[in-house]
Amino acid sequence: MRNYELGRGLLPGRDSLPLIAAVGGLYLLVTLGERVLSGVVSIPAFSVVELTAALPVPVLLAAGPAAMWGIPLGLVLSDAATSSLGPGTLVSASAHLYLGYATCSLLRRFDGDAPRLSVSVVRERIGLGRFVLAVALAAAGAAAVFGWGGELTHRTPFFVAAPVAFAELALLSVPFALPLAGLFERAASAGTSAFGVTAPLRRQFDGRPDLRRVAGVSVGWLAVGTVASVGYRTFEKVPAGAFTSRDLEFVLLLRQPALFGPGAGRLQVLLGAVLLSVLVVLLAEPSERAEVPAR
Repeated sequence: MRNYELGRGLLPGRDSLPLIAAVGGLYLLVTLGERVLSGVVSIPAFSVVELTAALPVPVLLAAGPAAMWGIPLGLVLSDAATSSLGPGTLVSASAHLYLGYATCSLLRRFDGDAPRLSVSVVRERIGLGRFVLAVALAAAGAAAVFGWGGELTHRTPFFVAAPVAFAELALLSVPFALPLAGLFERAASAGTSAFGVTAPLRRQFDGRPDLRRVAGVSVGWLAVGTVASVGYRTFEKVPAGAFTSRDLEFVLLLRQPALFGPGAGRLQVLLGAVLLSVLVVLLAEPSERAEVPAR
């Protein structure tokens, strides 16, 4: 029954389609606006940081779990509009979908009795510290998905994609999430009042994942994947003589491009597929603990 309720809260209903379209349109507008602004004003940060990384968490708090589907839609629309649609689009959509799913699930873990997630619930019942923790853990898992996808599509090494994605998601989501969510809530309320539209019921997740396990797998995947990615690439560049001169020829047996792939990319893909499955299971299965102690 719990898994059924969880799936029902995650999958959008027909009444959520306008909301999903609105979020997707917002993402597209921000992407296009960022492109125009970067062409007019020379700001180095725009070449590294994507402002759209600040959108997933605020729209979740403002519009509920169904809104998370609007971010992948916006990604597809923006990549299509900028002629960059490809395998990377699917990777980015999956990472952002995970970010929203994990954020909702972890916040629900801290206060399962709240009627729904919102800015007021975060500030008054969950607390800023727990909110930052939930977003950081969700960002770590999403960043690992970015790194895994980079290796899968042979575009970016894990040690480049994952840390950069984590810094981008965490630094943009944590300080700007609550102000933006409050702005989105007011805009949505004004829009529904002006046009006489009835807002869809915001469904809620029922699961309460085990925080320690989710934290361990998310942070562990990000850290171990980054270290292993750097380590194997460094190992590939070390001359063979450095090992043979020390009677360590057996170490060279690990240089198996046909098996591990360049930079151990194939191993990263296999490990990532396993760990991503573990993370989804941990988030979907409710914790065996009863209630979270009150603050």
